[in-house]
Formats: sequence, C-alpha cells, structure tokens
Amino acid sequence: MKAHQKLKNWRENDMGMSTHDLANLLEEKMKPDFPNGFKRGEKIFQSDIVLAEKGDSRKRFEKVSEAIYKYLDVQDGFFGRFIAVHPDDVLSVADLRTEEYRKQAMELQTRLLDAHEAINQLNLEKIELLKRNFELQTEVMELKRKVEEVGRGK
Repeated sequence: MKAHQKLKNWRENDMGMSTHDLANLLEEKMKPDFPNGFKRGEKIFQSDIVLAEKGDSRKRFEKVSEAIYKYLDVQDGFFGRFIAVHPDDVLSVADLRTEEYRKQAMELQTRLLDAHEAINQLNLEKIELLKRNFELQTEVMELKRKVEEVGRGK
C-alpha cells in the first residue's frame, strides 16, 4: 500500500474521521504552538488532507503527515515514503472506465436497433392485418347488401 493510501486508510478506518474532522482536530492540537495564530502555510486545511490522500502532492502529504506525527502521537514514518501517483495511472483508470462506457453504449445502441427492427416488423404485420380487416368488412357489407336485396326480392 502506498503512503497516501495508508494515510487515507488510517484516517477512515483507524480514526473513523472525515477529512473535515481531521483538519479540525489538527487545528485544535496545533493551537497551543501558535499563540499568535497560524501563519501562511502552517494550518492544515481539509483540502490539504484531500490532496495528500490523492497522492499527487508531495508537499501536502509531508505537511499533513508531519502534523499527524507531531500532534496526534503517530509513530514517525508510519505512513511510509511518499511516491507520487503517476498521471498516466489516473488516466489509464479513466480510459478503462471510458472504454467500459463505450462498450455499454454500443451494446445499448445494438439493442435499440434490434428493438426498432422488431417494432417495424410488428408495424408491417399490423398494416397487413388492417388491410385484411378492411377487406373482410367490405365483404361483410357486400353480403349484408345481397341479403337485403334477396330479402326485398321475396
């Protein structure tokens, strides 16, 4: 497990905290060391934790992990060394998902075409049945007319 994943796992599973809760806890623990308030870059924000856990910012990972080591009594080096997530790894996952969606879209389009084909076939059958119905109604009307003529002719 990479360091950034171990950090996230520790926060979620061991601490049971959200990134917001961890940022607030760190702020509380750090306040005594900063009686005049935090200077730029000293305070740990929720965004710092999120970026540290994503694995694409060494600076944020080190800032957050060092604060955790110092203020939350976690053993120094517990999360391990930071190794940046290569952007291509992120893209390859996105590409896989895109390919999955593309395959699903193609499958759905194929099913949709099959459904349209079936609807067209049913519509053709319906037209034939309507024609046959019309023919039968016409035949019935002619037979009724003949019956009336025969009935008058008696």
